[in-house]
Amino acid sequence: ALAINQNHFDTLLGKAISLAQLNSHNDALNYFDKALAINPSNVDALYHKGCSLVSIDKHNEALIMFNQVLDVKENHYLALFNKGLIFENIGRYDNAILAFDQILQKNTSNIDALFHKGLMLNKLQKFMAAIANFDHVLEVEPNHVLSITHKAVSLVHLDMMKDALLYYNKALELEPNNLDALYNKTIALIKIGKYEDALSQIQHVHCINPQYHDTLYYMGVCLGNLGRYDDAKRVFDQALKINPGDIKCLYQKGMILYKIGKHIDSVSCYDAVLKTEPSHIMSLYYKGMSLKILGQYTEALLCHEKILEIEHTNNDSLLEKGLIVSILGQHERSIEYFDQILKTDSSNFTAIIQKANSLANIGKHFDSVEFLDKALQIEPNNVEALLQKGHFLHVMGKQKEAITCFNQVLAINPDNANALFNKSKSLLLQGKIADSLESLQMATTIEPIYKEIAKKDTDFVRLNENPAFRIIIN
Repeated sequence: ALAINQNHFDTLLGKAISLAQLNSHNDALNYFDKALAINPSNVDALYHKGCSLVSIDKHNEALIMFNQVLDVKENHYLALFNKGLIFENIGRYDNAILAFDQILQKNTSNIDALFHKGLMLNKLQKFMAAIANFDHVLEVEPNHVLSITHKAVSLVHLDMMKDALLYYNKALELEPNNLDALYNKTIALIKIGKYEDALSQIQHVHCINPQYHDTLYYMGVCLGNLGRYDDAKRVFDQALKINPGDIKCLYQKGMILYKIGKHIDSVSCYDAVLKTEPSHIMSLYYKGMSLKILGQYTEALLCHEKILEIEHTNNDSLLEKGLIVSILGQHERSIEYFDQILKTDSSNFTAIIQKANSLANIGKHFDSVEFLDKALQIEPNNVEALLQKGHFLHVMGKQKEAITCFNQVLAINPDNANALFNKSKSLLLQGKIADSLESLQMATTIEPIYKEIAKKDTDFVRLNENPAFRIIIN
């Protein structure tokens, strides 16, 4: 017909639709335009041109086409639905809901519109409203697997994990290989720490479709949390071969390397993340931690300073800055950082303990003990705080109170060699030599290193000629 009449509308439209069905969308668009030059308001031509534009990711132009369809035919279901899907795909969730609502005004039980509206409500974190839409679908079609699955997603966000897992299991009873259900169930299991079960689910997904979403990422997360660090690193490496710039995998690989003590390599991973996302807080933080372990204190401080430029009250970075400057012997400065934390979080246990240490390091043992008492009000059986308090009381000459602290530690852990050794020193300064040697004997039996420590300790100099002491240390 085109050979006879190149302006034959039906033939032009038919050829355009045929080309679109063959995925030759650019050629199809050429024929849609020719058809629309003859009949600019033809609904079929406008609609199918919109669909071809969607297929080549020209969403804004597709929206114009669907709007022209709706100008001609106000309630054209497919134009409305595709318009909603475009808004869904480009992240304009409120606009997507408006499109789906237009469909639901005409048909309150339209399953596709209800389901996709539920998805959009989940994206907007309106989880109860999302559940209402999925429930409406399930009233009409009780075995609608996608609604069952995404109702479970809503329940996970509401921390209703037990109910969520019941819905995931129901979806998987209906479709054992449903990737959406398997994938989202994996995420739920990771959230509640069931890493073995999560690994089983995500491996199932990977077997069915290795390219599905970020299965390798979640596989690596599960393996890492199970302590299988070599396997986790191998999986993240596999993911990074496919997508070298994957931020999540780079960060997690960095964390695995950090955990196995490969800090130079972990810093390289964090740097790769920060090249793309300079404000990635966790990469900055753990880069700082790795650099501190490597003794690169100035560089570590810079990482935490960058974090504090982004989040002025990031207590974790303030704490790290305090610890680093304390290592550098700048104890007054470290106290300033710990005080900044305690202004906003007066019960921050670690900040209280570290401030106590810094105070002791500048000779303010009385103030240090006061802070340790605050810490022990929060955690009465904290062994570290009790040992520190006992040690500082010993330095202050308060041996009776020091022994009380060491005895509290030994009530919690009778084999704590540190407490036994320090108790031995306090007993010695009280003149209780036999009791002191008994405590020292126990400490050195548990940890022989205390023999060498005792030889060099100034408190034990007075016992150098004591036969029982010499037997213990030799």
